[in-house]
Amino acid sequence: MSKERKQSTTRETLREQIMGKSAETEFDTSKREVHVMTRLSERIVEAIDALVTLNVFNSRSEAVAAYVENAIISDVELYESLIKKAKEVSEMRDSAMDSILETLQKSK
Repeated sequence: MSKERKQSTTRETLREQIMGKSAETEFDTSKREVHVMTRLSERIVEAIDALVTLNVFNSRSEAVAAYVENAIISDVELYESLIKKAKEVSEMRDSAMDSILETLQKSK
């Protein structure tokens, strides 16, 4: 086995051990198309940088995305429920705003 292939295999094994093997879910983690900025403590960034230095992940962004995805996938039923409830709240808020606007327009 070539040195490059062995490093790639070791990298994948390390990543799987760190992240665990996630079950198939309705969350599509194959595409990362939305950018999210965040602030983290220096100690957390130090740990992320160690993972990048060891070539477990290609970048800080990839490492953080993998950990967030894993956290959500590990309790997928909870997050699916939260998403559903958030949509319901949003629809109720929109309906309330429409009712208020309609009432205000009628009173003019």
